[in-house]
Amino acid sequence: MEEFTAELRARLREARRELRRARENGDEYDVQVVSGRLDTLERLATEHGIDPAGDEA
Repeated sequence: MEEFTAELRARLREARRELRRARENGDEYDVQVVSGRLDTLERLATEHGIDPAGDEA
């Protein structure tokens, strides 16, 4: 389970970085795509008892 948690947190961090970049670049399409991915990752974390905001980068 530790590997799963570590991988999920890494993916959450990366999605947040991508979302920041998309917003900074004014790329509305990427903002929508990455927001959807981030929502899915956050939901998955919550379902597995992982605080999705506990590792924000």
